[in-house]
Amino acid sequence: MKLLYSTIIALLLSFSTTSFSKPLYIFTSHAAVGAASGAFWQAVKKGMEEACERFDADCQMVYLQSEDGNIGEEVANFNAAIAAGADGIATTVYDATSFDDPIDDALAQGINVIGYNIDDETTPNNRQAFIGQSLEQAGYDLMVDLNKRFFPQEGPLNVLVGVNAPGQYWSEARTSGEVRWLEGFKAANPDREINWSTLDAGYADDVMNRASAYILANPETNVYVSSGLWGPNLATALEENGYKPGEIIIGGFDVVPSVVECIKNGWCHTTVDQQPFLQGYLPVVQFFLKDKYGLGYWSVNTGALMLHKEDMAALEEYSKAGVR
Repeated sequence: MKLLYSTIIALLLSFSTTSFSKPLYIFTSHAAVGAASGAFWQAVKKGMEEACERFDADCQMVYLQSEDGNIGEEVANFNAAIAAGADGIATTVYDATSFDDPIDDALAQGINVIGYNIDDETTPNNRQAFIGQSLEQAGYDLMVDLNKRFFPQEGPLNVLVGVNAPGQYWSEARTSGEVRWLEGFKAANPDREINWSTLDAGYADDVMNRASAYILANPETNVYVSSGLWGPNLATALEENGYKPGEIIIGGFDVVPSVVECIKNGWCHTTVDQQPFLQGYLPVVQFFLKDKYGLGYWSVNTGALMLHKEDMAALEEYSKAGVR
């Protein structure tokens, strides 16, 4: 692993010498190379690239070479960005304390730091702004929307909460918001049967297998919510097992093409759009405005928009273009 980190540092240092006339902005991420090839992270990268072209900056997105969520490797990448002389670093603050000292080191050297995609909401550090979704609140708001539009208003409510990545902050925070709503709703409706279970649902095919197995074994289940974008995988399994659209209410996150199709076809119902393009674009805008005009930073909640079937026609073009 030391050899890997040394290689990354060497690459960043060489990148920093390619141009002295342009500012250098480096994005570090908790996502591994495999995940980074997916629609979500490609939208983040596209936002960064378009902003860097518009504001005439050199930019680089640095992913993990090992596995998603390797905090030590991301911190090493962050420190490598400092060593490369970056003018601004955008980073996913993926741990309560591990990024505190590196962020302070960067700021002490005059390097601007913005958090994006994931923030440390419990023990704030000195990053100058956060561009991304308020994760726990987004989970709560998803449940509010589903109840308003789709949940049965009487009779049993039996919910399966899929935790797509147990132990990873983004996943735990969203599902904790979903459970917070369920706890409040149950307390406010003591005469109604309201139950929920949580499941290590995993990604993609794991969701298809694990969540459908739970529902088939517990046919009273009428709602599936999760922390990610793999509701369509469950919908595929449900269809294969004879279910019809609408028999299980499905809610989740993001506007990748599979989610768009799932909502258009009536299998998925609400998705929360965290607008990954903005998570790549806006940090560059703020770095540029700070460097050029000395303007201050401002945090942006990019992920409070609830989308439904009637919204899909307008969004489909942008989803296919990789910006939504």
